[in-house]
Amino acid sequence: GRVHLVEEALNMGRGRSTLILLVLALAVGGYLYFVESKRAIPDENAKTKVFTTDAAKINQLEIKSTSGVTGLRKGANDTWTIVKPVEAPADRNSISDIVTNLANLEEEREVDANASDLKTFGLAEPRLDVTFQAEGEKEPKRILFGDKTPAGTAMYAKLPTGNRVFLVGTALDASLDRSTFDFRDKTAFAFDETKVDSLELASSAQTIRLEKTGDDWKLVKPLQAPADFVSVNGVLGQLQSAQMTALKDRPEEIKDLKQYGLDRPQVVAAIGMGTSTVTVELGTEAEAGSVWARDPSKRLVFSVNNGVADELKKKVDDLRRKEVFDFRPYNTTRFEITRGSTTRAFERVKGTGENAVDTWKQVVPSDKTVDSSNLEGALLDFSNLRAEAFVDRAGASTGHDTPAAVIEVKFEDGKKEERVTFGISAKGEFAVRADQPGALKLEAGKYEDAIKKLDAIQ
Repeated sequence: GRVHLVEEALNMGRGRSTLILLVLALAVGGYLYFVESKRAIPDENAKTKVFTTDAAKINQLEIKSTSGVTGLRKGANDTWTIVKPVEAPADRNSISDIVTNLANLEEEREVDANASDLKTFGLAEPRLDVTFQAEGEKEPKRILFGDKTPAGTAMYAKLPTGNRVFLVGTALDASLDRSTFDFRDKTAFAFDETKVDSLELASSAQTIRLEKTGDDWKLVKPLQAPADFVSVNGVLGQLQSAQMTALKDRPEEIKDLKQYGLDRPQVVAAIGMGTSTVTVELGTEAEAGSVWARDPSKRLVFSVNNGVADELKKKVDDLRRKEVFDFRPYNTTRFEITRGSTTRAFERVKGTGENAVDTWKQVVPSDKTVDSSNLEGALLDFSNLRAEAFVDRAGASTGHDTPAAVIEVKFEDGKKEERVTFGISAKGEFAVRADQPGALKLEAGKYEDAIKKLDAIQ
């Protein structure tokens, strides 16, 4: 019996030990799983960066391409300047893209740890040779680019020391293999459109001068009349967005302006901004679709697209305001029309209460309610009347010896008023405003359509 008890005690001891060992094993296993699961698993396909440089700190760049050598330097406010072979403003966006791509350049894979024949990869005489300097780094960094792979999806590259050849992506190829001109800021005429307060267009046929007061443009030469805001801004917009498509800046190239038609420019534009002026001169045709131009304050000649010439050659009528009325149906408070001895007048009635809706009523010759939507439809037609041409004088030829109608409108809560006289003759329908010289010839049939819509309101 004692032997049996001893065996039981031994068995119980072994069981406890086994249980303790099992618990310890599980604990250690859990710990290792937790730690290892947090550890990054090496990616066999992971790419390594060629350089450990912060793109924002790169401040010098030299690019040797098939087109020559271009040196660039970074200045204040992240602006870049070309310093070799000439000094000129650089295209900030394209240079910023280059330095970002250089800083983030990744090695796709190694091709040869010690190439015996660099010519095989186009690296004996590299197509592209790029050197850059970063702020805080003692030595510049350099990389050489050779041929593209047969599939065209990567480029062979190497660093200046050793013959180790590796592959990189082709993103930099197109942005680096360019001429100095390609790296330039190609803005043809630099000015702040928001500060422009005058514009003069002079040619052998005419001189047009416009002046701006507040947001309104006005013609002051050869006649005084409201100018069309959209048309004038079209001229300025075309000038501001104009890009140089070719450039001549060597002294021997620009010595004789006659070859560019700039000895006697076909158009000269003067863009006024307070006390400063930017002058634009246009010469003869350059390559197809472009024309030679220059800013006389700069020693260079360049070409711009023909859209610039088209805008600067606009005639005075192209720049005149063509809308007959200033009012719009939504801001009109009173509309009055007199034809012969008959006058009809309508006034807006302000709505009251929650979700108020304005209505219209006739007040002359008698008070009565009218269909507001129909009246606003007629007002819309009148407000949309436009000139298709202009005539120098109003009279019998425009029907104004016996006017067809006189319309007077109050709008913007009665703060503004306008009066337009209409005439009809065999030559068409015409309108006369006090602030417009002569008469405006209306788009055919538009005035009669508006009258018919108004007459339908009873």
